Amino acid sequence: MSPQEKLAGRKILVVDDNPINLDVAVEALQSTGASVEGVPSGAEAIKLVETNAYDLLLLDLFMPEVDGIDVGKAARASSLNKDSRMLIFTASDKEESGKAQAQIGANGVVAKPVEIAELLKKAASLF
Repeated sequence: MSPQEKLAGRKILVVDDNPINLDVAVEALQSTGASVEGVPSGAEAIKLVETNAYDLLLLDLFMPEVDGIDVGKAARASSLNKDSRMLIFTASDKEESGKAQAQIGANGVVAKPVEIAELLKKAASLF
């Protein structure tokens, strides 16, 4: 199955404080037919994961105030998202992103700058 077939109809939350990265990821995932919400802050994301269920969370690791780890922990604590798939979205080194992945039980890492085909392939591989 193609990424479009696997992601169509999925509900996805993208969190990134960089507006360009946020727009690129949201548009790429929307192109598959997924329902995608994008927010520029971890604080906004925590509010959403506490009240909405998502199939996939794409979390920027480093954001001011509330980072991707905090959002991931909040999602895991929420009955709505405790089993959601998660991808870390980061430009950090492998060791640092690996530690973050283990902390929140993420399913993988998507490197920045993002390559759209790689993003869609990794996201689709989780379903």
